[in-house]
Amino acid sequence: MEKTFKTKDLSEFGNMLRGGIVEFEFIKKDGSVRQAKGTLQAEYLPAPKTDGTSRKSSDNVQVYFDMDKQSFRSFVKESFVGAY
Repeated sequence: MEKTFKTKDLSEFGNMLRGGIVEFEFIKKDGSVRQAKGTLQAEYLPAPKTDGTSRKSSDNVQVYFDMDKQSFRSFVKESFVGAY
């Protein structure tokens, strides 16, 4: 049975990430489709780094915490396919 997307809207997707764990897809740089499970909900995120290292964010990149890899990941927003 094929899953159907709940949304293809990036703004709604961002709200979903902040509200819990979300399954979603995006197209990787090599053209393959990546299925991911991620969140931005505070209870799942690791403690902030205190060593002074951080990355600057970009408006055209979506950051998320990958639940499978237990690490922050990102993708270019225009490559977003949809969220389940």
